[in-house]
Amino acid sequence: MLQSLLSRLPAVIPAQLRLLGCVLLALAGTAVAEQPVVVSHDGFDQRLTTQLQWLPRATGIDTLDQARAARAAGEFSPVPMENLQLGYQDEALWLHFRLQNQLLHHTAANRDDRFYLSVDYPLLDNVEFYLVQGDRVRTMVTGDLYHFTQRYFNLNNFVFPIALAPGASGDIYIRVFSSSSLVLPVRLQTERAFVDNQFALNTLNGLYLGITLGLGIYNLFLWVGVRKAVYGVYVLLVTNICLFNSTIMGFTYRLWPDFNSLQQYSIYIFSFSSGVLVILFGVKYLNTRTTQPRLHRLLMLQMWVYLACIPALFAVPVAVAAKLTVVTTIFGSLTMILVAIRSVLAGYHPAIYYLLGQGAVLLSVLFVALASQNVIPNYYLAPQVMKWCSAFELIVFSLGLAEMMNTERRLREQAQAESQQSQKQLLQTQLQLNEELDQLVRQRTRELEAVNQQLRDLNIRDDLTGLHNRRYLNETLSRECQQAYRQREPLSLLMLDIDFFKQLNDTYGH
Repeated sequence: MLQSLLSRLPAVIPAQLRLLGCVLLALAGTAVAEQPVVVSHDGFDQRLTTQLQWLPRATGIDTLDQARAARAAGEFSPVPMENLQLGYQDEALWLHFRLQNQLLHHTAANRDDRFYLSVDYPLLDNVEFYLVQGDRVRTMVTGDLYHFTQRYFNLNNFVFPIALAPGASGDIYIRVFSSSSLVLPVRLQTERAFVDNQFALNTLNGLYLGITLGLGIYNLFLWVGVRKAVYGVYVLLVTNICLFNSTIMGFTYRLWPDFNSLQQYSIYIFSFSSGVLVILFGVKYLNTRTTQPRLHRLLMLQMWVYLACIPALFAVPVAVAAKLTVVTTIFGSLTMILVAIRSVLAGYHPAIYYLLGQGAVLLSVLFVALASQNVIPNYYLAPQVMKWCSAFELIVFSLGLAEMMNTERRLREQAQAESQQSQKQLLQTQLQLNEELDQLVRQRTRELEAVNQQLRDLNIRDDLTGLHNRRYLNETLSRECQQAYRQREPLSLLMLDIDFFKQLNDTYGH
């Protein structure tokens, strides 16, 4: 490195000045390289980036002795970035820093102080820690390629305990190789800070797991009671997202510690299966088959693409799987957001909850995608962002299910009220029609009786004279005889003979 710098100096510069420049550069480089990380208080908790020196492309440097020789040759250089997010690379990376114990208050008398060096990204394949103190070397090898029980601590992240006597110092080397994204959030803590941080971390993780499991169990009972498919899909979605974030946090290593190959692809498997379930949930929740048939067919196509990507994961490199996951997730989230917006504009208010949930997912995916490319800083926060955005998604989805139930209940009550009102109006109309029909029947009856009376009168009168005829005499005589018999009274009959009446009747009566 120094030779390359000296080769750039003009030849006209005197040899003495070139020699002086060489000495100054060497002293400056040594000063930068050997600037130690000093721990001076028991609450020390610091993320290490620019304090580190690195060898990013360590081709052929696989052992500690080779790394120490490379450092002695000046091949290590200060880390030039605030976040060690290097993306996907096929070569190992070496890090180095010097640690100096300057604690004023020690753990105990005649005992070394303990420090904890951690790499807070549980998806790395191989992480090697080395502590060099003179001729003594302490080594720890870990990573997601190794069995979980081989870790020094049963923790999700990779933690290297360091013991230094008061006033002592040591050189720390870290070698990292991984087929996944090379993310190195290196953190150094004292014992007190480490314990406090683990307590806070366990509290937050427990809170997240409590939220997701509580939502899953609650909606499982609702599904058993209501028997609606949307609740069953939601329960599967909660379980899947919980497994996805548990993989990012490193919890799933405890579930299948003997299947290291599954660890390489589990995060992508759960990502695609979550996409499938989010689409299924949205289809049933928003009723896209009826309300948006064209977009429904697009969603079904996306779902089958997600399903096809799951077996394809094992045939492509991890880097390709990661990029495929990001692209499909962003496209799927945008499609579901479009569907939710159309449902909201159509007046379906529960779609607002689905829109908020998908917006949170899209936000987390964009954060991870941009941070992974160093467009925005703090990539080490990506697991936390995804975890809490997914928790927000599940919460608003659950609220959306409750709103959907309330909406359906209101619609049922409205339909029942309208049905009752219609029945009431129908009954009133029927009563009114019955009354009108009764009046019409009575009127027709009176008219019929009047006609019948007229017919009877016509039947018992003579057409020519208008007097009662023989039929009337027969009816009346029989009735009068019976009445006289009952009352024991005499009955008189007066007969009148009209001259020439037969001739008159024969002429004018027929």
